[in-house]
Amino acid sequence: MSPTGIVASAGPNGHITWSTNGGNSWTDRLCCEHNDILSLEWINDQQLLATAKNGGLYLIDITN
Repeated sequence: MSPTGIVASAGPNGHITWSTNGGNSWTDRLCCEHNDILSLEWINDQQLLATAKNGGLYLIDITN
C-alpha cells in the first residue's frame, strides 16, 4: 500500500493489479509476460518497481 492508500498486488505471469479507490475497481496491467513478479516496491504514489523471477526490474507507471 502506498503512503496515500493505493493498493497494488502482483501475480503470476507478470500481471500487476492496483486500486486507487479502496478496492471498488481495479486496473490490471501486464508488466513482464510469462515472468512471475517476486516483489513490488513503491517509488512514489505514481510508480512501482517490480522485481521479476528472471532478475529483471520493471518501472510501472500507474497514472496511465
